[in-house]
Amino acid sequence: ISDAAFEDYLFVMGTTIAAEAVDGSGRSGGDGGSRNSRSDGITGERERDAKDIMYFNFAPVYRGGMACQDSDHCHQYAILKRYISNADFLSRTTLPNPSEYDMHAYSRADRSAILRETFAKRNVTVITDNYVEIDGIKIGIEICLDHRMGSLWNNLRTRHDSELVDVQLITSAGMSIERGPNPIKPGGVVYLCDGEASSAACLRTDTGDFDPDHVCRGKPDGLQHKPHGGAGYSNFFALAGCIDMEKDHLLEGYYSMYQPQGCANTLKTYGIDVMDEFAYYPPSLEIYPTVELPRSVAA
Repeated sequence: ISDAAFEDYLFVMGTTIAAEAVDGSGRSGGDGGSRNSRSDGITGERERDAKDIMYFNFAPVYRGGMACQDSDHCHQYAILKRYISNADFLSRTTLPNPSEYDMHAYSRADRSAILRETFAKRNVTVITDNYVEIDGIKIGIEICLDHRMGSLWNNLRTRHDSELVDVQLITSAGMSIERGPNPIKPGGVVYLCDGEASSAACLRTDTGDFDPDHVCRGKPDGLQHKPHGGAGYSNFFALAGCIDMEKDHLLEGYYSMYQPQGCANTLKTYGIDVMDEFAYYPPSLEIYPTVELPRSVAA
């Protein structure tokens, strides 16, 4: 992605789960007599209490087209997720699932010496407020459940004087644009890429005061992204093109043949059903029309 051809691209590389022992050493914390003490590290075979471990979930976000020479000219970010959901963890991993231990929030980045050091060595900026600005474009990025909980809008109100963003990006597995607030400027746009549903896009078409219950919300009743929008506040718009990626060798082995995916699945969320029963549909590259961002953004 460092090729010059990608200098106007922003890549959101899915999400990554990380875990660290509470004392930051790679070994569980606690003294010798404590219930929480362990003789094995967090990769050992013994069952561990999830509360002995700090969990992190983040989306690597990179601007393409340039090598990162120094921190002042480096658009490499780790967008931290705040809220834990059941979909975040696989049952076959060696670590306990924190959602089964009544844990609802990920650890704060400032508690992790290992994570901070690792990101610093790679010139990666840790983002805790869902907000980045690149070339004057204000971008909000949310991971799955954070969107439903309104993380971006909460951070804009408490840390950015309620300033709205030009572009909102949602990366998820079982989420929809309609399920959370979309704090975009008039003329701004929301994009969603969902591993369990489809992609979707919504343009804000009203010019009034921002209403978190209406902008790109319509009727929040599931994963149905209607390209015709609703209520005069928003405009869900359809794909400009779609390419199924079944034969791309880069994706070989990285998707499930049992998961509804692909261009046909996305069209079905728009109410256009071209899917065959029990058919297998591959991952897809889904392309939306060019959107002219709000005039306050420099070209």
